[in-house]
Amino acid sequence: TTPPNPDGTISPELLAALGILNVDEVYKVGGAQAIGALGYGTESIPSVDKIFGPGNA
Repeated sequence: TTPPNPDGTISPELLAALGILNVDEVYKVGGAQAIGALGYGTESIPSVDKIFGPGNA
């Protein structure tokens, strides 16, 4: 997941890096909503086995 830019887009630099890594799914959501969606799953975001925070958490 990544929070969108103020205009609702995802950073092209991030998308380029994800392309290099062969990432095939990106969800525009951030904050507590993203943690809940990843933890429990939604109609459009599947649940995951592990959620990792930033290195300073």
